[in-house]
Amino acid sequence: MKCVLIVDDVPTVRLVIKKILARAGFTSIEAADGVEALSLLDIHYVDTVVTDIWMSGMDGLQFLDILKRKWPGIAVVAMTGGAPQKGQEESLERARDAGATQLLMKPIDKDELVAAVLQALSAITPHTA
Repeated sequence: MKCVLIVDDVPTVRLVIKKILARAGFTSIEAADGVEALSLLDIHYVDTVVTDIWMSGMDGLQFLDILKRKWPGIAVVAMTGGAPQKGQEESLERARDAGATQLLMKPIDKDELVAAVLQALSAITPHTA
């Protein structure tokens, strides 16, 4: 079973994503921000990451920068609802530039989420935990 790391600072968003992915046959672990996500990646093997871009603490772009340097083989699905002074399209373009392989706008459609995770998984390179 493939494992997905879900990174979002809103607990209900993490819960909804976790339930959608569980119905699609994935296991998942959760982090509230980039700092917690990096700590989890040090001790857990994951196949892909679904991360929000704009979060309190370490945001998704900072997280992506470190993730791609330390674990370049992990594919990433980035999602956003936008941020103050930044629209969704600009936020997603910045995430693509930081290494996200799939991009989603909030609110997330469950079928689009599952499709994005499957596409991300098809792009992964083997890595070690």
